[in-house]
Amino acid sequence: MKDKELFFRVFPKELREALMAVAPDFRKLQEIRLRACLPVLFTYDNEEWFLGQSGGQIRTGERAWMMTGEALKEILAFLSNYSVYAVEQDLRQGFLTMPGGHRVGVCGKLVRENGQPRSLREISSMNFRVAHSYPGCAGEVVGRLSLLTKPGNVLLVSPPGCGKTTMLRDIIRMLSEGGQTVGVVDERSEIAASYQGVRGQNLGPRTDVLDATPKVLGMQMLLRSMAPDYIAVDEIGGDEDVRELRNAMHSGCHLVVTCHGSDKAELLQKRNIGGMISDGCFQGIVYLSRRNGVGTIEGVERIAG
Repeated sequence: MKDKELFFRVFPKELREALMAVAPDFRKLQEIRLRACLPVLFTYDNEEWFLGQSGGQIRTGERAWMMTGEALKEILAFLSNYSVYAVEQDLRQGFLTMPGGHRVGVCGKLVRENGQPRSLREISSMNFRVAHSYPGCAGEVVGRLSLLTKPGNVLLVSPPGCGKTTMLRDIIRMLSEGGQTVGVVDERSEIAASYQGVRGQNLGPRTDVLDATPKVLGMQMLLRSMAPDYIAVDEIGGDEDVRELRNAMHSGCHLVVTCHGSDKAELLQKRNIGGMISDGCFQGIVYLSRRNGVGTIEGVERIAG
């Protein structure tokens, strides 16, 4: 089944047909936001639109397609293969991952047990972030940092929704095709988009993937068993993340990692990742934005080391 058909089949029939009509080029569809009793919003080719109640794209919420709570329940049931309990671990983190690596952010009523998040109930909104692959998009980054001839640690930085994961995916592919063994810790099943053990994204022939594995545990497992030249991890930040990244470096492994941020000044204010930057852990820092569309490269900082 084509990626487009696989993605849209989660929506009820009428909504599915309306969304497919306003997004004829699936590669330009970026986001769909569904909120109970509110208009359906979607981002297509870097522009945000309301879905018209009779179909089509409109600028204002008047006469827009109103999402219902029942439709949200139907979508959640489909996403969970009609067993919400089977996806509770993901729901307590506020997201689900679809085949193809598309992430679905979820909001609702948080259920707690012994003070800890257990799951989400009474789902009130969903944010579908569409994953795309753009082979070659990392060519400038890999070239400017000379990664194929001089391996080093790379940090990709951007605000949410600006193409970090897409860029990370293509760097992995290029390194792997260039002769480097890459170990990927795919905590949210977004990077490789694995489904029943089969990758939905091309990460190259020398890449090993730990799917749905916590970052710290995954890095430890890769170092012990797979002898990677590189370890790739998405969205780092916590104390344990950084501690394990430093351990990987001291073990002779290189890193390609991402984190949220806008510029170096902001990064340096973050205790964990800022400490790694100040200590010269990264040979290259890449800044992304969506100024000229998702994945705009604002700067590539090459650091001697």
